Amino acid sequence: MNTAPVLRELAEAFNAGDWSKLREMVSDDVVVVDIAAGGEISTGADAFVRGDQNWRNAFTDFAVEILSVVGDSTHAAGDFILRGTHTGPMPTPWGDIAATGRKVELPFAMFCEVVEGKVAVIRDHYNPALAMSQIGVEPNRA
Repeated sequence: MNTAPVLRELAEAFNAGDWSKLREMVSDDVVVVDIAAGGEISTGADAFVRGDQNWRNAFTDFAVEILSVVGDSTHAAGDFILRGTHTGPMPTPWGDIAATGRKVELPFAMFCEVVEGKVAVIRDHYNPALAMSQIGVEPNRA
């Protein structure tokens, strides 16, 4: 089984705001490692969906462009770009950042482990300083 289609389906579900589909696609105890946040770990399908909903609430027109996805029988990796406008509060470890109305274009990579057709581990790689600078927040003031 090639797992690459799983990442395409995740991106399509995010773009559609189909939270139930996103939840179905991951294991109940999915582990999400946010490499950009120092390896912060969240666990569980509900936490994964909430994280995606937080992004969508902060950037209501966010859309994922799929640049490339690859996979083998147990792993999938993808190269993506998120584009959108900062229209709502964005939660950060330092508190919410109020909407700025500025556009963001954020490249990111996702690496997943897939078990029995469901995503069990996600490792997200992106540059938070780039996102902050694009919405007009200086990194030392975030």
